[in-house]
Amino acid sequence: MLLTDLPVDTIRDIIDALPTRQDIKNFSEVSKSLYSCAIPVLYKSIVVCIPNEYFIDHPRVPRPPKGTDCYDPPEAPNLSNSVSSSRRPFHYTEALEFRANFHTRLSRRCVHEIESQGLEDKFPESPGSKVSFESDSQIQHLRTHEFTVVSKRILYLLRQLKDDSLKSFSWNYGICVSKEILGQSGYLGSKQSRIESLRLITDTNCEWHERFGKDERLDLTNFTKLKRLSWLAISTRHDFESLRDGLRVCANNLTELELDGIAYLNVAMELDDWDGRYDAGPDDHDEDSDIDDEGRQTPDEIHALGGLDSANVFAEKILELRPKGTHAMFSSLRVLSLGAITLGKSFSKELAYALNASQLHSLKLRFCPGWEHLLPAICEIVPEDALRLKSFELQSAFEAQPPPRGEKAKGLAAIEKFLQHFQGLEELCMSTLPPLAGKWLWSAASHHKDTLKRFVNHVITIGPFNEAFDDRHMAILPADFSQLGSTPEYTSLAPAKLEFIGLSCLPVLFKRLLAPMAPNSKLKVIHVRQSGKDRAHFPSYAEENPEPFMINALHQEDHLLEARFSEPEPSDPVPKPNTKGKKKNEMPDLDDLPPLNKAFHNFASWAFRHSGFPSLEAILYGDLSYNERYEGNFVLTRREVEECAKGGPPFRKMKDVAKDDHVRHLIEKYSTAINACPTDLLLKDEEEDGNDFADDDDDDDMGFVNDDLDRYGFDDGDSYEGNDDDDDDDEDDLEWMRAAVRRQGLAF
Repeated sequence: MLLTDLPVDTIRDIIDALPTRQDIKNFSEVSKSLYSCAIPVLYKSIVVCIPNEYFIDHPRVPRPPKGTDCYDPPEAPNLSNSVSSSRRPFHYTEALEFRANFHTRLSRRCVHEIESQGLEDKFPESPGSKVSFESDSQIQHLRTHEFTVVSKRILYLLRQLKDDSLKSFSWNYGICVSKEILGQSGYLGSKQSRIESLRLITDTNCEWHERFGKDERLDLTNFTKLKRLSWLAISTRHDFESLRDGLRVCANNLTELELDGIAYLNVAMELDDWDGRYDAGPDDHDEDSDIDDEGRQTPDEIHALGGLDSANVFAEKILELRPKGTHAMFSSLRVLSLGAITLGKSFSKELAYALNASQLHSLKLRFCPGWEHLLPAICEIVPEDALRLKSFELQSAFEAQPPPRGEKAKGLAAIEKFLQHFQGLEELCMSTLPPLAGKWLWSAASHHKDTLKRFVNHVITIGPFNEAFDDRHMAILPADFSQLGSTPEYTSLAPAKLEFIGLSCLPVLFKRLLAPMAPNSKLKVIHVRQSGKDRAHFPSYAEENPEPFMINALHQEDHLLEARFSEPEPSDPVPKPNTKGKKKNEMPDLDDLPPLNKAFHNFASWAFRHSGFPSLEAILYGDLSYNERYEGNFVLTRREVEECAKGGPPFRKMKDVAKDDHVRHLIEKYSTAINACPTDLLLKDEEEDGNDFADDDDDDDMGFVNDDLDRYGFDDGDSYEGNDDDDDDDEDDLEWMRAAVRRQGLAF
C-alpha cells in the first residue's frame, strides 16, 4: 500500500508524530495529497523572524538563516501563491509571532528613532552630526514614511489571514505598533477580536507619541476573549491609558498577566505626571523650590501641592481600585509578572485582593518598589498555608530598595514572613542586595524543602558610582566561610530534593554550599551564574582569562579566599587545549578555549564524581538571559564511564548547545530558572544607564580598596592603595598580596 493510499486520519497522525517543522515540510513535498494534509500543521503557527536587529527599520527584511523555522516577509507573495487560491494556507494560521533578538541594539530601536545620518541624507541642508530643523514637520514626514512602509508590509501578511482565526499574536520586535495594526479601528481589533493571547514588546525610548503620536494610542478594548496579556516596555501615559481601558473589558478572563516598564525611573517619572501637575517651569518657582534638572517640579513638590502620589497610580488610576476594596478584579488570574511598576503602600491590601493572590500559581516581582508592603498584605488576607504558589521570583535593586534605615529590616521581615506563611513552592528565585541576602534567606527557603525543585540565589552589590555587579561571595561573611558545611542556615536546604540550583558565587564557595546536599541528592543541573556585564570587567569564575586584568582588591579577595581553602590537586589535572591531530598552525577546538581555571576544574570534577552528585547531568556557566545575549557561556556534561576509564576529567566542555539534543532539552526544561533574575535590562535608556559599569577607559580601582580588605582582618598597614602609574610592574602588586597572605598565616 502506498503512503498516499492511507486514510486521511492516519496520515495526520503520522504528521503529528514528526519531530520538527522541517520534517513536516519535507513530508508535504512528496505529493499534492500529502501537502493538503500537511497545510493545517505547517501554517498553524508562523514566526516572522528578523535575525539582524539593525534591519528592523529596513523595509526589505533579509532572509533568515537556513534551517530556521521562520517565515520570510519578502517571500509572502510566493508562499501565498504556492497553492491554488481556494486553499489559502494562511487561513489555517492560529498563532503569529514577529520576533527579533535583543542582543546589540538595546536603545533607539524603533523606526521612529531615525539616526542623524539618515536625516542628513534626506535633508542635505541640515549639516552636522546633530540635525536641527526649524520645525518638526520634516522629521515627522520622514519618520511617518519609514514607519508606514514597515506597517504596510506587515498588514499585507495580516490581511491574508482568515477573519477571527487568530488565537495568539506576539509583537516581539521592540518597536512601536502602528495604529493600522493595533489602534482604534486597526486590523487586529476589527478582524481578529477573538485573540486569546497578546504579547507586546514596544520601545521604551521612542518619543514619537510624546511629540506627534498623541492620537495614535493602542486600543485593546475589542479583545473581550483575552486570556493572556504581556506588555514589555510599557512606559508612557498613553500606554498605561490603553492598558487601563483594555483591562476594563478583559480583566476577569485573564489567566496570565505580564507588565514590565523596563526603565523604572522613566515609568516613575511618567506616573508622577498623571494628574498634569508636572509641567511647571523653573521661572514659575522660587529659588528654594524643588525642581529637577529639566525645570519640572519634583514628586515631593507635587505631593506638597496636593498632587497624586505616583506610588498609588498603578492601583488607583490604572486598576481603578477603591480604598478598602476587597473585589477580586482578576478572578481567573494564575500567573502574574510585574516589572518596574511602583506598587506603593497605601493600596497594598486592596492590590492583594484585586490580584486574587490566594489563587496565584506563579508570582514574579522585578524591581517593583512597594513589594515589601505587598507581601505582608498577601499574608494578611490569605489564611496560612492557603496560598497555592508554585513559583516565586523577587528581584530588587538599588532604585527599588527601601530607605537605608528602618526599612531594610522591614524588607527582611517581609520576605521571611511571606516564605514562612505557606508551603508548596517548587521554584524560588531571589536576586537582592547583600542586606536582603545571606543565610537568613536559605533558612526561610527551607520552609519549602519538601517540595522545592529549583532554587536560584543571585546577589548583586552596588559600587560607589551606582554600577551594579555580582557579589562573588553572595553576601556570605568571611567568618562563615570555613563553616558553610556546618552552619545550620546554609545546611537547611540539604534535605530538599533539588533538581536545579543556580548561585552567583565563586566555585570554592559553591562546593562548600552544595556539599551538604550531596548525600541522596537528585540534582540534575548546576548553574554557576556570572552576569555578562560582570565578565566584561572582572575575571571569569570558570575560565583562564586570556588577558591579564588590572590587580585590585576584588581580585585579591579571590586569590586570598582560594588560598585559605586550597585543596589538593585533582587526580585529573586541568587539561591543555587539544591539539592532537592538528597541523602546526591550526587552532585547537573552540570548546577547549579558553581552558578552565584550576578552581572551577576542581569543583566540576568533584560534582560529577560519585563523591559529589551521581545524578548530575550538566553544569551551566555564564549568563544565558535574553536568548544568550552575552557570549562566553558553556556547558559541562558527564562523560560516559568507558570514556573516563581512558583518563581525563569526568566531564566534557561544550559551547554549542545545538550539538547535543539532551542538553538542549535540559535547558528548555529549566528555562524559567535559567533566565530568572537577569542582571541586565531587556532595553536600555541612553540617558539613564545607572546600572551599567563604569567606563572602560576608567583605570581606577572601582572603589574596591581598604573596606573590602577589612573583611579579612587586615590592619591599616596591609591596605592597598591603587597606583595610577600604568608603567608600574604588576609584580609589585603581587608581592604586596603575598606579604599580606603570609602575615595572615596562609599558604600562597
